Amino acid sequence: MKSFKKTLLICMLCLASALVFTGCSDKTKSRAEKLAGRFFTPSSLSNIDDLNLDTDDGTNYIFTYADEEYKAEFLTDTWKIYNSCRIKNSKDILMICKALSAEHPVPGRDRESYRTPEDMAFEWEQHNIAYDELPEDNYWKESSRNVDLDPDDQGKTFKEIYEDRTGKKLDLDTVIEHKGKITEKVKKKLREENIDSDDLSLEKIKEKIKELLKDK
Repeated sequence: MKSFKKTLLICMLCLASALVFTGCSDKTKSRAEKLAGRFFTPSSLSNIDDLNLDTDDGTNYIFTYADEEYKAEFLTDTWKIYNSCRIKNSKDILMICKALSAEHPVPGRDRESYRTPEDMAFEWEQHNIAYDELPEDNYWKESSRNVDLDPDDQGKTFKEIYEDRTGKKLDLDTVIEHKGKITEKVKKKLREENIDSDDLSLEKIKEKIKELLKDK
């Protein structure tokens, strides 16, 4: 989890600092706001019943979210949720995972236990991060659009999933490269931030995003 928090902060500082230090162009602002939206998107669910989860065959499911219909599919030991990248709210993701797990639990990596809705939701959010952060020409970006909640990726962080899929090490320089042209001033500012701290909570990360998104 500590590694996940560090990776989140690298990605968020990269985008949000670009907004602050590059003249707040519309394109850069859009990137930063999209990243911030991952944490501040309001919930669209009050309870599991709001999903209207339904199936005709126990394999192909549909559910409703934010007035849109989504498709989920269960095959052997894996849930696949199509267009999962469009669902950002963490509370809602967890609620959807609870509903799916109640229908068909997913085995854990050891093939003896079962995955919890919480660790399924964690993996879903890693895929969302990957979809947002990978460059358009990266072969894995499109596959990250639809999350596969399977036994093998249980507990893996965005960093681990990224490195597994791309064969590249994820570090600050890689993130900067993926964000396109960023000035040396921004790079310097990023490296001055406390991005290697192990004691950053999610609340502190949210506060940092709000701080960097302010017009200066």
